[in-house]
Amino acid sequence: MAHLPKRLVNPILVAAVTLACALLPRADGVDVQDRLAGTQSTQPSGIGPGATGTSTSLTATPGLLLEGNVHLTDGTPLKGVVICRSFASYQGSQVAVTDGNGEFSAEFVSIPGDEMVTIWPHLDGYSFDPAQVYWRHYYGFETSHLEFAASVQDPTAAPSAGCQ
Repeated sequence: MAHLPKRLVNPILVAAVTLACALLPRADGVDVQDRLAGTQSTQPSGIGPGATGTSTSLTATPGLLLEGNVHLTDGTPLKGVVICRSFASYQGSQVAVTDGNGEFSAEFVSIPGDEMVTIWPHLDGYSFDPAQVYWRHYYGFETSHLEFAASVQDPTAAPSAGCQ
């Protein structure tokens, strides 16, 4: 029987054991997806202002889960805010709308490699801080939590273009 070179066996073995350990039930109640996604960080993981998140390269499908909230500067949740996303130089598209609690969650999007990601909120009559969040998504699974603060827009200001 042929044997694989040691340098090939070790990475394969390490990956198999790591995945098996991630899938085993644990007493702490952390589910499989959370274990595969990594540990929640209190520091932004290479993403723009107003964002915290996690990332790891151990996952079957690399990509992005996006969630967060939008509130007025006094803390009141803002319903009906459209959340837009674009990649690199592609046109933006709507990926979520805030609910009555000002919260949003976008469906998972597969990103097969490195990609520049831009996220911004839009609602006529409001401006947002930050106006947009921009970062480089590196290959792997990432969950990003974004927070935007809204204020009534100056009536003389030009309206935003939405998700375009």
